[in-house]
Amino acid sequence: MGLSKGHTFTDGETVTAAKLNNLVDNATITSDTVTTAMIQDNAVTADKLATDAVTGANIASNSINLTSLSNASGGTSGTIVQSGAGGVFEEFTPGTSGTFLKSAGTDASLTWGTVDATGVDATMISGHTEITSPGTDDILLVKDKAAGVNKSLQIQNLYKTVSGLTALSSADIADADEFLVLDGGTPKKITKANLISGGQLPSSGSNYYTSSGGTLYDILSDSSNLATFTHGLGAVPRLVRGVLVCTSDDSAGFGYSVGDEIDLTNVYFWDGDNYNVPASATISDSSTVKFQFQNGITNTGGYLSMMAKAAVSGRVAGGFYYASSVSGLTARFTLKVYAWA
Repeated sequence: MGLSKGHTFTDGETVTAAKLNNLVDNATITSDTVTTAMIQDNAVTADKLATDAVTGANIASNSINLTSLSNASGGTSGTIVQSGAGGVFEEFTPGTSGTFLKSAGTDASLTWGTVDATGVDATMISGHTEITSPGTDDILLVKDKAAGVNKSLQIQNLYKTVSGLTALSSADIADADEFLVLDGGTPKKITKANLISGGQLPSSGSNYYTSSGGTLYDILSDSSNLATFTHGLGAVPRLVRGVLVCTSDDSAGFGYSVGDEIDLTNVYFWDGDNYNVPASATISDSSTVKFQFQNGITNTGGYLSMMAKAAVSGRVAGGFYYASSVSGLTARFTLKVYAWA
């Protein structure tokens, strides 16, 4: 039975008022006695439930749907339920077409946003490393404007057809500017300092060589009158320039200052009669640059003709004179070479 008596009588037991009262007052309902069928419809109300009596464990999975949370009329598509002020759930009105859901930070409501020129920043892209040396087969993602779809592109094809650009003037190009070039189909970068364009010759790097040799006196003291430089450019230089550098005071000679450079094309061989030709020839190959001086020129400057920079001891500025007319002149100038591959 579903009822346990408060007192059980035995045969011949005396019946008293107390025993009768206990029979009823101490009676209990046994476990699993009250069933759903025994409870009247709508009989259990919220007032009959203790505070916090219903927990998540008492609620069946998937038993609460959007209707239980939202009051949106007709269940509008795109409605979002979010935690509002104080953690109270509220409806979040759908955004307009093309907008995206955007966080406003900790303890702040969501907002709708758009992506424009300033819409994507570094904080929205993470986990990437910079490509400093892209390969020719590297793939980029591009937008085909005409087709309206995303496509992939190999990096070497990105620079093959570029139009609608304006030209850079020399005033626009800074020393630190870098340019993209295709080296046999391989994209590379080059700086202004390394561009052989617009008078800009490199002064460093693998395509540039410079070195100083002995004094003009030392070179002409050798029976061959030859100076050889090993350039290491790996190819025949495209441009070579030889100069005589003034390395000691010449104010009493032809008027040159220390550091002045005289291009060898302005130094002549003259035998005192009718020869007035360049004093040397430049010969280059894939490993060396040679300066061959005319074999009749002596280490004291005999048959060597140079222009005076300033008027000194009767020598007029701009006039050509024998180098031998000034004692020790050939020892004041060192041969230097510049070469570009």
